[in-house]
Amino acid sequence: MAPRDEKKIKEALSAAQSCLPNLMNKDGAWGYQGGEQSFLEPTALVLLALLSQKEKHTKLINSACQFITACRHGDGSWGIKPGDRGGTWMVAYAILALYGARRTEAALSACQYVLTIRDGYRGNITEEMKKANKKIFRLDITAHGWPYTPSTASWVEPTAYTLLSLCRCGYPLVGRLREAVRFLETRQTVGGGWNYGNPWVFDKAFTPFPLPTAAALLALQAAGMSRESAPCRRGLKVLEDSVPRLVSHRSIALTALCLAQYGSQAHRERLLHQLCLNKAGWLSRGDALVTALACLTFTSMLGGDPFGP
Repeated sequence: MAPRDEKKIKEALSAAQSCLPNLMNKDGAWGYQGGEQSFLEPTALVLLALLSQKEKHTKLINSACQFITACRHGDGSWGIKPGDRGGTWMVAYAILALYGARRTEAALSACQYVLTIRDGYRGNITEEMKKANKKIFRLDITAHGWPYTPSTASWVEPTAYTLLSLCRCGYPLVGRLREAVRFLETRQTVGGGWNYGNPWVFDKAFTPFPLPTAAALLALQAAGMSRESAPCRRGLKVLEDSVPRLVSHRSIALTALCLAQYGSQAHRERLLHQLCLNKAGWLSRGDALVTALACLTFTSMLGGDPFGP
């Protein structure tokens, strides 16, 4: 990396990180935008974004950890905020954040919980169901991932982020994790990327989208799949080709993070320009989640680990 580029990225990282304390709520956590109710997902991502300066932000990291662990219920399930009684796939973000912050015991306890989650098909698949899904969706429903909420259908994003979090915690690629990889492979679209779940409906092939494609690629990389493997190679091509059409700040930031993690140089200057020029919306909208994703992207571009020091 040229010294000029490195300086630019370091300045961008510092600018993004300096915005995050100003977006924190009184409960010591973050909402999707400044001043809005705190939730697990943005708080976890902000925590990860601050880890590259953990000595400077110790108090903020501690308060974020307290909020995240307060989302855990007595039965081991997790909500999207303290007091929320529903189980949610977003426990994957809690695992990533707590493990990155070296709250290892809490992170591994959450891992044990997600390993108990089953989708609604498990144990209830008949031959008739298999045939119907083959005909309508062209799916192998014996490939199980993770659902948004327990006992419902598996989808790409909850499967990807759960797989990512478990791999980051050092779980071997066996059992549920190996099955999750198979799930993602079976859900890849004809075009090469991923949408939220179904690659086909009858004779119509669904198009891929940047957010689930980036999530799936991050998960497969964490699971040890090579960049040159067919699923990753095809997915990266789709994600790289999507860059000129990206509109949402979150799509820009997550795509940039994924491509940085894979070492892709495609559209690198364009993505960096978008993140730095618009500050990805964090000045105009106080967007804590996108600001955090931008921080993780800059950290990755500088050769650091975006999910922990």
